[in-house]
Amino acid sequence: MTALEIAKHYFDLSNRSDFDEIAKLFTSTTTCSSQNTGVYLGVADIIDMQKEFLSKFQKLHWQVNSAEEVKPWHYPV
Repeated sequence: MTALEIAKHYFDLSNRSDFDEIAKLFTSTTTCSSQNTGVYLGVADIIDMQKEFLSKFQKLHWQVNSAEEVKPWHYPV
């Protein structure tokens, strides 16, 4: 899977609140940083954050209209 395919798969799983499958995308050393919610370290921390965040909404659906892979060493100008 490419990075973009993984991202699309992640949002598909998030729309179904499939935390077990989402967890399989991460490892104990994965980090997640959100401007709105903070920094999360490892799969357990990330899944806990997602459950808490999604519990605030009766229904939530992510729709991604476009995506672009940005390499850590190459930011667009």
